[in-house]
Amino acid sequence: MADNMMLVYSLIAIAVLGFALIFAKFRTSYIKSLYDKINSQEEQLGKIINQLAASKTINQNLEDTNKNQAKQISEMVSVNSGHSDKLSQSYLDNKQLIQDLKSANEKKNELEDELASLDVKHQQILEAKAEAFDRVESSYKKVTHSFEIMQQSNDNLREERDFYREEFMKLREQNIDLDNKARIATIKSA
Repeated sequence: MADNMMLVYSLIAIAVLGFALIFAKFRTSYIKSLYDKINSQEEQLGKIINQLAASKTINQNLEDTNKNQAKQISEMVSVNSGHSDKLSQSYLDNKQLIQDLKSANEKKNELEDELASLDVKHQQILEAKAEAFDRVESSYKKVTHSFEIMQQSNDNLREERDFYREEFMKLREQNIDLDNKARIATIKSA
C-alpha cells in the first residue's frame, strides 16, 4: 500500500515537473518570438531612418545645387547681360530646382511624420509586450509558489506517514509481547 502511495506521489511529482518544463519551454519560445518581432520592427525603423537620411542628403545636394546655380546666374548677369535667353532658361531651371526642393522638403516632412508614427506604434507594441511579459512572469511566480507549497505538503505527508508507521510498529511489538505473555501464562497454567 505504501509503495502504491509512493508511486502515486512520484507520478504526481513527475507530472508537475513535466508541466513546469513545458511551461518554461512555452515561456522561452514566447519571449523569443517577442524579441524576433521587436528586432524586425527595429530593422524596419532602421530602413525608414536610412530613407530619411538619404532624403536629407538629397535635400542638401539640391540646396547646394541651387546655390551654385544662383551663383552662376549672378555671374552671367554681371558678365554678359546680352544672354537673356540663357538667363531665362537658367531661371526656369532654378525654378524647377526650387520646386524639386519643395517636393523634397514635403517628402522629408512626410517621412518624418511617418517615422514619428512608427515610433509611437513601436513604443505601444513594446509596452504591450512588456505587459504580456509581466503577466507571464507573474503566472510563472504563481506556479513556482504552488509547486513549493505542494513540495511542503508532500514533505508533511511523508513525515506523517513515517510517524504513523513508527506508531504502528510500536503497537505491533506491544501486541506481540502481550500475545507471547498470554501464551506463556496459558502454558504455565496448563
